[in-house]
Amino acid sequence: MTAAEAKADTPSRRRRGEALEDAICAAALDELRGSGYSGFTFDAVAARAHTGKASIYRRWSDKRQLVMDAICRTMPRPQGTTLADELPDSVNTRDALLLMFESMVVGMGSVSTDALRCIVTEAARNPGLADMLNQSLVCPRQGGLIALLERGVRLGDVRSDVPFDLVAQLVPGFMIQRVMLRGEPLMDAALARQLVDEVLMPVVAVRPAPAEQAVG
Repeated sequence: MTAAEAKADTPSRRRRGEALEDAICAAALDELRGSGYSGFTFDAVAARAHTGKASIYRRWSDKRQLVMDAICRTMPRPQGTTLADELPDSVNTRDALLLMFESMVVGMGSVSTDALRCIVTEAARNPGLADMLNQSLVCPRQGGLIALLERGVRLGDVRSDVPFDLVAQLVPGFMIQRVMLRGEPLMDAALARQLVDEVLMPVVAVRPAPAEQAVG
């Protein structure tokens, strides 16, 4: 370690484990917002976090891993699969979906849309980052949504012929559009209810049987 790194690393001795990792990830998001993905360096993150570069390399081998970990830490954990396993059958699919989205809303306040926009933009030309984005952020949330829809089939309020994979792509695609094209927050309570009541349930709900025409 160089003298400069040793000096920079001094404050990190008071921040170990999770506290140090949180500080590094927060610095990574600041650096991502300030320099973009192409200008992102461990040296700059170390300076922002007031730690040594060695402290970063001990935890993350490259910047893809660091920026994805930093983004994931600001995102609420996907709750769909847990809800599908734990909710009583008295909770219908609409209410289960609202619970899932409400859990997302609670955690969205800390999400950096600027940092996420940098990641999504870079992923369009970086297959490795795109795969990491898909596996870390998109797939777990799609899986949770599918789990709730499959539960709905069992309960009888979701059609069994619904293409769940396609339905599960609607929400991430919509949220990425909000981030990329509009610069809007990912989710709020009003939007969550609108997505459930006006988009998802009309697509997946069991349809009433057509009324039989009266015989004249």
